[in-house]
Amino acid sequence: MTNTSFTALMIRLSLGLVYMTAGFNKLAGDYIGHLIGPPEIEGFVDWEWLIMLYPVVAVIQVIVGALVLTQRYSLLGLLGLLPLSIGILTFTIVAQFKGTPILNAFLLSLLLFALWAEKDAIQKLWKRDFSAFSQSAIATLYPATRLPQIALVLILATAVMSLFYDSLLLNVLMTAAMLLLTVNLFQVRDYLWIDKLIIGLFSVIWFIVINGLHLYKIAPISVQSVFLLIPLGFLLYFSRLIIRAVQSKKHNH
Repeated sequence: MTNTSFTALMIRLSLGLVYMTAGFNKLAGDYIGHLIGPPEIEGFVDWEWLIMLYPVVAVIQVIVGALVLTQRYSLLGLLGLLPLSIGILTFTIVAQFKGTPILNAFLLSLLLFALWAEKDAIQKLWKRDFSAFSQSAIATLYPATRLPQIALVLILATAVMSLFYDSLLLNVLMTAAMLLLTVNLFQVRDYLWIDKLIIGLFSVIWFIVINGLHLYKIAPISVQSVFLLIPLGFLLYFSRLIIRAVQSKKHNH
């Protein structure tokens, strides 16, 4: 796997987790942890129309985030994420949030890179060739459909349940869904040893984020460890870039 492909993979995983958990946080409160996004909007703006649409935005975030995480359907999720990301960035600027527009602009730039990595498939879609969804670089690399589909069903079931009540069952369903998506990631054989380590670290991060409320009650330091694991992930990622570049240079010679 090239550095560009692996970078695009890590961006998809990051964007999918960020937006999906942000959506769930609006629906299920603290029961399902999140990395960004306020669970309540009333304390920030008094726009009644936005407050009414907030649950809709949350559901959309969950759906597109989950699609991006599946890999098999990531292209559809990335395309759905584009107007959502632009809308959120615009909102944070208009509402004069401090710092948040910078974060959302950064996320949008990551999204644009992920879409650029799929430019061939997007060009086909522009020509109304919808086979691009099943023949994109991502779909070709992760062709399995059963695990992503089961995971999507579990995630959507969790979203529906979260509209009515909060329960540990929400965390159980989400953890099961993410485990399936993690297993799906390892269907690819073209990983370096450090790739597997990075994906394993990402799995630890999503587990802590999603189950943060309950883990905090057991061991608060486990939740705080995310602030150390994320920089460690970046360190491993940059090490991966160097390792792959050296391997490519040796191969060319």
